[in-house]
Amino acid sequence: MTSPQFTIDPREAVRSAAPAAATPFDLAAEDAAIGLAVLDANGSLIHANPAFQQLLGIDGAAGTQDSLVSRLAASSTMTPAELAVLLADQAATTLYLRPPRGAPLLLHLSARRKVMRIAVLDAASNLPTTWLETRGADRIDPLTGLGNRRLFEEIAANWVPHGDGGPALAAVMVNLDGFKQVNESLGHDAGDELLKLVANRIRSVVRSFDAVIRLGGDDFLVVQTSVAQPAGAQALAERLVELLARPFLARGEQINVDVSVGIAIVGRGTESSDDLLKHADLALREAKAAGRGSYRSFEPELEQRARARREVEVHLRRALALKELSLFYQPQMRLRDKRICGFEALMRWHNPQRGWVSPAEFIPLAEKIGEIDAMGAWALRTACRDAMQWPGDYSVAVNVSPLQFASNDLVEAVRGALADSGLPAERLEVEITEGALLHNTEAALTRLAAIKDLGVSIAMDDFGTGYSSLGYLTRFPFSKIKIDQSFLRGEQSARSRALVHGILALGDSLGMTTIAEGVETEQQLADLGRHGCMLAQGFLIGRPLPFDAVTKFIAAHEAQLREHPYAIGK
Repeated sequence: MTSPQFTIDPREAVRSAAPAAATPFDLAAEDAAIGLAVLDANGSLIHANPAFQQLLGIDGAAGTQDSLVSRLAASSTMTPAELAVLLADQAATTLYLRPPRGAPLLLHLSARRKVMRIAVLDAASNLPTTWLETRGADRIDPLTGLGNRRLFEEIAANWVPHGDGGPALAAVMVNLDGFKQVNESLGHDAGDELLKLVANRIRSVVRSFDAVIRLGGDDFLVVQTSVAQPAGAQALAERLVELLARPFLARGEQINVDVSVGIAIVGRGTESSDDLLKHADLALREAKAAGRGSYRSFEPELEQRARARREVEVHLRRALALKELSLFYQPQMRLRDKRICGFEALMRWHNPQRGWVSPAEFIPLAEKIGEIDAMGAWALRTACRDAMQWPGDYSVAVNVSPLQFASNDLVEAVRGALADSGLPAERLEVEITEGALLHNTEAALTRLAAIKDLGVSIAMDDFGTGYSSLGYLTRFPFSKIKIDQSFLRGEQSARSRALVHGILALGDSLGMTTIAEGVETEQQLADLGRHGCMLAQGFLIGRPLPFDAVTKFIAAHEAQLREHPYAIGK
């Protein structure tokens, strides 16, 4: 029997690669039970043996008219556009197919060599190492058709080490960066569609004896049992980072996401399969910390850091009740008369076991473990109460975390702090960063308006470091914009000075108070004053002070001004 010649996008180079007379290999291919085909550089069929035609449902007549993409689309959840890209790709890949009739299929595409690519098609049920074909429905994720956590547990429990030098059990964990925003902006239906497309792409780059699992949400896992490590897991991680960064099309919307990947391998820092998932997750967190679109492998020190982090979590949960938190106050100076006009409240934590803990460490941790609302409300109450005891009408600025700002309780927390302390509303200032406005903008602006209606000032902190600061200024009348200290740190370039001057001019044109933070030199202060900056704070003016040192600092600063009117209080 002679197989039909497919004439879709023929190329002379491919045609000339096929011998004119039948060889023993040709004859064997004609009788093989496994489907064999040749594709050109664009992924179009050039030649297919009878088994390939039969398994894919192509007969001699239809084969000359239908493209491979249309045939595969009927058996795959991938879109024709994604299939076309996959077929034209250069790398080896495996595609899992579920035809309308017959057994599931696996289509293996070899790496493209010059202008040719070999396709091998076989029934998935003929491969005993295909995990999902030998498991029940309770091992399958209903949304994506991948395995679920129970399947992973079964694989890990039944895996037998191969000994030194043999294949190792490896877990390659994948998490989408930005999936929450997809759900919020496009809806959960689009999010579910994206998860299906991601599942298909992951499935397209694994081998038939790897298990692909959806752990839940936007967490996926590839379990490798029969490949040399760590090369196998690392090669897969690199491929996944690259492939999943390509745009997706879901419900008519183009969606771009990055992924972070964590790797754990039994015998390489992971002693048993019981710890495999936990260690892969720790590596995944390390990849996320390194930035989007990267992968990391588990190392024992990651577990040590995680253990230390858990201890900090336990201590932080108790810190508020044990009165370990305190507020320090950094003075803010009015440039026109060099007088102190207010203070910024800065949270500090002193733990008996660890000493002073950096806010850069414990504030994100408080957000993660859900303690930030309680800590933020405490800071508001404490700052208002302390300000009432200062000798004068100095203002106090309190930072609000983006997560605290998203809480419906924030407005009541501000109102309650003012009522309990008796502090006039005009002496309280709430500082928010641009990150607080990135999601659910309308609700955020409504919350800002409610706080402003109380008579409280609102400042945009870290101005100039985000992407949409100008847009937010047009939508909400902030009382103050705060120039981020990164513009003043170290040796200032001409560009950074120009940006600072531009922000000052913008504030003046909008009628907003401008304050620069991080001022450390007399030269910086003089330059800010010449270009219209109204307020400044930084080590030149004063370092953060505990509450009981504020009154003494104010008195010393006033005395210094009387004696040396042009001096700056230290």
